Amino acid sequence: MTNPPSDLRNFFYTLFHPTLQQWVLFLIPAMTTYLLLCHRLRYNRLRRTTFHHTIDLHPERKMPLLTAFNIHNYLIELEFPLSFSAATTFALFKAYGIPSISSLLVHTNQLAGPPLASSKRYADTGALLLEAVLNEPGSARSIEAIARINYLHDRWRGKENGKGIRDEDMLYTLSLFALEPMKWVQKYEWRELSEVEINAVGLLWMYWGYALKVPFSLLPGYEKGWKNGVEWMEEMGAWSEAYEKRHMLPAESNAALADATVKILLWKTPKWMHGFGKRVFATVMEGRSRRLREAMLLVILNISPSPQSRREGRMHADAPS
Repeated sequence: MTNPPSDLRNFFYTLFHPTLQQWVLFLIPAMTTYLLLCHRLRYNRLRRTTFHHTIDLHPERKMPLLTAFNIHNYLIELEFPLSFSAATTFALFKAYGIPSISSLLVHTNQLAGPPLASSKRYADTGALLLEAVLNEPGSARSIEAIARINYLHDRWRGKENGKGIRDEDMLYTLSLFALEPMKWVQKYEWRELSEVEINAVGLLWMYWGYALKVPFSLLPGYEKGWKNGVEWMEEMGAWSEAYEKRHMLPAESNAALADATVKILLWKTPKWMHGFGKRVFATVMEGRSRRLREAMLLVILNISPSPQSRREGRMHADAPS
């Protein structure tokens, strides 16, 4: 009878060696304890927030603004940093699928102009938004950022002939920043936002909306008010969806902004990878919004919309507000 190969003998010797057995007896309980601890601590903030602030959902009791800010802050910094960051970038990009928004930005030469100017505008927008959102409401840094945003917007609000910022577009843009992170978390993360967390996000963005002079009077529930942030988020979601169906149309201005924005997002990527990067970006966007893909992402892949779609987009952009 032939002996087993030496390699096989060494394997079984190592497997059943007393020293290895001792390590196995240690590692299995240690790994089990680690996984249980991770599971326990991973939901710790959610359980604590739900326990303390479920009462804030009652119509007669409103969650304090600072509490809403702290909940929103831990969602951004601790729970879902990647999804919130990606969703905010996507929200900014998605707004460019509305011809009345994109045509104004092209007209001002802010995002579709020379590369240096457009990248500066993109960086300035991100910096002001982060200053307003990541600092406590009422703090000097938050107030200064909001004041600067209002100053930039006021120069273009109230202008006629479709050459200014429309109230509907202001409300739609705010809805994207409020709603997209929740949607991304729901689709891509390990858990969804709780009702208490949605309430905090809604109350906070409602506050920022009032500070930025966004016209909430366009919402059906404006006269009677909203019971809490959850009801406001639901109404914003329904209004935003209906607005997209009516106004997100293909237009050359959408394409110009899409191309300029993707170039900014890919500036750190080697040129030979830009084609691949554009396809990855288009795939992600296609998974999020079919209407947005039809409005401008086909242009990113060098597939132009039909002439009829372009005419519809131009007519919509040129229509008076």
